[in-house]
This record gives sequence, structure tokens and C-alpha cells, in this order.
Amino acid sequence: GKTKAEGKLGDPCPSFAKARVEMDKLLSKFEKSLRQDSFPIDTMITDLDVAQAENGCIKRNAATSAQGLMGRYNLSGVREVASGLHLSEDGRYEWYMSYGAVDQYSTGTWTVAGRDVVLTHVMPAAGTALFKPREMTAWNVDAENQVLGDIHKAQVAAVLKACPFLDEIDVANATFAPPVVEANTQSRTEAPKPEPRAALKKAELEEKQARAAYERTATVAMRAGRVADVHHGDARLARYEWQSAFNVLLQARRAAELPLATLDQPMLPKLCNLPEEMRAPDVQETQWKRGIAVLVGDPELDLNFQNVDVTFHLVDGTRVERKTNRRGFAWVEKRAGQNLSAISLNYRGAGRVDAKPERFTIPDVAEGVLPVEIQSRQFTAPPFDVMRLTISGKEQLRGPRGRGTYSKQ
Repeated sequence: GKTKAEGKLGDPCPSFAKARVEMDKLLSKFEKSLRQDSFPIDTMITDLDVAQAENGCIKRNAATSAQGLMGRYNLSGVREVASGLHLSEDGRYEWYMSYGAVDQYSTGTWTVAGRDVVLTHVMPAAGTALFKPREMTAWNVDAENQVLGDIHKAQVAAVLKACPFLDEIDVANATFAPPVVEANTQSRTEAPKPEPRAALKKAELEEKQARAAYERTATVAMRAGRVADVHHGDARLARYEWQSAFNVLLQARRAAELPLATLDQPMLPKLCNLPEEMRAPDVQETQWKRGIAVLVGDPELDLNFQNVDVTFHLVDGTRVERKTNRRGFAWVEKRAGQNLSAISLNYRGAGRVDAKPERFTIPDVAEGVLPVEIQSRQFTAPPFDVMRLTISGKEQLRGPRGRGTYSKQ
């Protein structure tokens, strides 16, 4: 059949049809035998499906051949896998599968070939826009929380830069406070045993000494400046020693059946202290930062996209460039008299190094959130090119290689 098609030696469809009959026989033998792996036959069937489709040998769904198959299906019989299928009247399908942290999605055309439903993945046409802005929404609590989170992240970075002897886990919890957990005691009236009490006194003394040493070396390090790496190294070592002593103190308090109350924390130089992270509900709405933001995501995958280049074009000609964070969010602070007039979006991930930005005109707005859909199927490898599902009942389709069953809802 391929020889006829490539050399234009005649109609290849009868040859392909004969090959299909022989492949069905082979597949039936594999399914009935003890050997369950029919991969070689599956590969040839997929190759045949592609060849038939390319040469017009598989007819599009006619009402007579597709009646009873259209509808929505769910997969069963495969552990820890969720999958669904929608066969539309217009010959299109939507398919998804989720297992663990992996989500897959496919759309394309479906046909009926013998006793099979054949799904053929279709990539978006060349030149299709990658981004699709939706209607602007009002500024809300979620947007304000995103902004406050970005501000706090910048503060963390500034503290780490100013005080290199700190770890990010330290500045993320500026108070260094342990959780307040009550000890699980049988009786609060019983006096602590002598041994735990003696250990507690020793732990309290060692923690106090380690804390004082940490405070002293941190002060010296900040006075010396960032060039004095040896002083920052001393402060880092002192911090480790204090944290070790602090943990021993917590264990001693547990052994003495005392509550784990908040203990004294190191008094560090001002530059090494981080303000508490604020949340929108903690701030009056009149004090919100507010601004203009975009939220980039693929609703088909329920996934937001980070590292999308965003350029905000303001009415006065100002351009503000940003990148979306891991939640797909990018924003510019609200500015009096500088409303948004347009937005440019570009994504250079997934090998799109030469991608060009797409620009969209936006109505003159002062604040709000613009949801933007990204058509990630344009750069995401499809989960399959062709998938065959065997018709095994009026409302059931058997999964690839006989694994699982898609049942109509």
C-alpha cells in the first residue's frame, strides 16, 4: 500500500484494508495467548492508521457509523489512573489522563475503522496565537495576596544579601520561634524529676551562651562589611551552634514535662530582621497596593505558567517589563494617570528560544487582573499520535492494549 501511494501506482486503500485484516488476526492471537505484550502489532497498527489517514482511506465519521459512540467516557480498571474521553458529533475528541504528578491532554479527530475507534492527535495550525486574553476582572484578595507575597520574597532576598550568614529558612521565619506545643504529661501536679531538671539547667545555660556568641559574631560580621568573608563564616558557625543548643533545650523541656513556650531569640542587627509577611485580610482595603496584573495559565491542564515575559504598555508610553511567578502572576503597581493601553506576552520556555512576543490592545484601565490562556499544546509533545480503542459493547471502549475500559457516562 505504501509503495502504491509513494509511487502513485494505484489506489493504496485496498492494500491497507487487507493489511488491517491481517493485523486484526495477529492482535487477536496475542490477546488470547499468555503473552500479553502486543507492542510490535500495536506499532504496526499505528503506522497503518497514519498511512490510511494521510491517503484518505479512513472516512470521517458518518452519522451511520458513529451513532451510539458519541458522548463522554470515563476509564476504569487501571489503578491510580484517571482518564476521560469526549467524542463529539463533529468528529472531534477531547482526551485526558492523570496519574501521580503527570497530566496529559490530547485533542484531534476520531474515526471508526472496523471494530475500533481511532483517535488522531492534531497539533494546532502553524501561526495560531499562543496567548488568548480574557475579560479583565476586578482587583481581588487573591491578586493582593500575590503582590504581598512578591514583596515579602523581595524582602527575603534583600536580607539574605545583606546578611549572608543566614539561611533562607531563617529569614522565612524571622522570629526564629518554635511552635508552641504543650508537653504530653500524665499529671501537671507532679514535680519534675531531678535528672531532667539538672539537664534542663545545663541546656538553658549552654543555649544562653551560644545565643550570646551568635549575637556577638553577627554584629562583628555586619560591621566588617560583606568583604570580610571570614567574619560571616564565624557568624554562620555560631548560628549553627546556637540552633543545636536551642534544639537540645527544647528536648530538655520536653523531658522535664514543661510546655514548649516561646523562648528568647537572638537579637540580630537591624538589617538581618525581616518584617512579618502580610496577607490581604490583615490589611484594610484602602491600604492595598493594587495595580494591573496578568494571570497566565492553561485551563485544559489546570496549570499556571511561570517565566512568561510580560510587557505592560501604559498610556503615557511607559513600558514595564515583568516575568510571571510560579503561579503565573505578574503585575505593575497602580500609578496615577498611567493606565494600561496594551500588553505584550512571550514564552521562551520548552525550546521556544526564537519566539516572538504577541501584543494585545487593552481598554484603558487603571487596575484589575487580566486572565490569559496559553495554548500550551503548541509546544508540548502529544501523549500519542494515534490511539486505538476497541468497541467492546454498546457503551464501552476497551483501552489501548486491552488495559482498562472506557464506559459512557
